Amino acid sequence: MVAGALQQPRQALQRRLRQLKGSVPVPVAVAEPPQEGAVVDLQLPLPPARAPFLPMLPPRPLKVLMADVSLPVPLSAVWTGIFTNESQFLAAFHAARSDLDFVITPWTKSGPSLASRTLQYVSPLSNPLGPRLARNTEVLECIQLAATGFVLHTRCTTEGVPFSGNFANYLQWVGTDDGRGCSRLVVTGECRFHTQVWGPLRGKVESESIKGMALAYAQFSRMVQETFGGGSPGAGGSAGGLGMAGGPPAVGPQGGGVAMLGALPLSTPRTQLAALLGGAGSSGQGSANTATVLALVLVVLLLYRLSLGDVMAVQLLRRLTGQALTGTASAV
Repeated sequence: MVAGALQQPRQALQRRLRQLKGSVPVPVAVAEPPQEGAVVDLQLPLPPARAPFLPMLPPRPLKVLMADVSLPVPLSAVWTGIFTNESQFLAAFHAARSDLDFVITPWTKSGPSLASRTLQYVSPLSNPLGPRLARNTEVLECIQLAATGFVLHTRCTTEGVPFSGNFANYLQWVGTDDGRGCSRLVVTGECRFHTQVWGPLRGKVESESIKGMALAYAQFSRMVQETFGGGSPGAGGSAGGLGMAGGPPAVGPQGGGVAMLGALPLSTPRTQLAALLGGAGSSGQGSANTATVLALVLVVLLLYRLSLGDVMAVQLLRRLTGQALTGTASAV
């Protein structure tokens, strides 16, 4: 009796196994990862169902705060409205900046990042002593993309201005969702030098570059607020993570966007030095700074030629010394 009861389930199992063995397996489609250079449609992932909300831990910000806006819309709306392949927001932003020949590529698979895209445009420059136009290339990389936040990195290089190969401008975009239908977008930036630059010129190039980026992204913040609503959490200038307070730092009247003059060697002509050094402060202060730096450059060049035994430089130094002594004696 017991043996017969055990035999029935065993026979049913054997019949089921024979049915599965004779059946045709159903093919399962497996999505292949995109190949290098393939166009990808980057979309913000949906949050997992019935999972607790875990905010994204923001990365360390760059040196200077460029934009910080809180928006009354979910993060997915911000991503779709600004960063997807179909969005026209970045094109409208550069048009408002009066940039020319704007071109943007779609997101493509590139290296270790999730995807990257390239922006190219020509920026008019207002400095009367410098170049009129600067050609910019920005490489935008998506480093992190999740339902609760994203991180983008930008590297901008410039062509058409003197010695622009000495530095590049960097931006970091961090978007976060608060889990209650609102979001926040923080942009920080900095100027990095890739070759050795003389101290006073290095500081001037960096400050002017930061001013230009701050002017551009102050306008970007206004456009974002006009598009999505919301406002800036506070006022300030230095970056401190997503807990930072403040909008863009105060900038001078001579900022010219992210495309600024590069570092200059000691052999730079006076007009190029004036174009770089005459933009900060009032006109009198700018002229004084320019004259001081020019004098320092000329002294360094003179000492360099003296070290090489330049006869003309020695004669010039004697003549200047004699004139200085004569002038002093006359004054006495």
